[in-house]
Amino acid sequence: MQAAEQACGEAMARAQVDRADLVVAFFTVDHLADKERLVGTLKRFSGTDRIIGSSAAGVLTAGGEIEGEPGLAVLALRSDEIHGKVFLFHPLRGRDDSVGADIGRQMRGTAGPRRL
Repeated sequence: MQAAEQACGEAMARAQVDRADLVVAFFTVDHLADKERLVGTLKRFSGTDRIIGSSAAGVLTAGGEIEGEPGLAVLALRSDEIHGKVFLFHPLRGRDDSVGADIGRQMRGTAGPRRL
């Protein structure tokens, strides 16, 4: 998937890293049908399986706002202190309470002064 390769490469270059610890990716709904390939490409090019983000009607990138056309925004992070937890909830619509409860269960026991 060329868009993911390019966006991930640019994010890695901006971060000046050869491997990321966490990738944040937002993509327009145009990419939704290929989300598994998109995530797989991000994993391969970033060196991490810690990929978080979502689809949206538009995305903001360093180059500006993308709306009404395919778009992908990627942020690559490398840190000894930031750690991500991978989970996926689909579909979200109409499940606010149950998704919130699921997130709460997954995060149980991770509280601390430096936890988000």
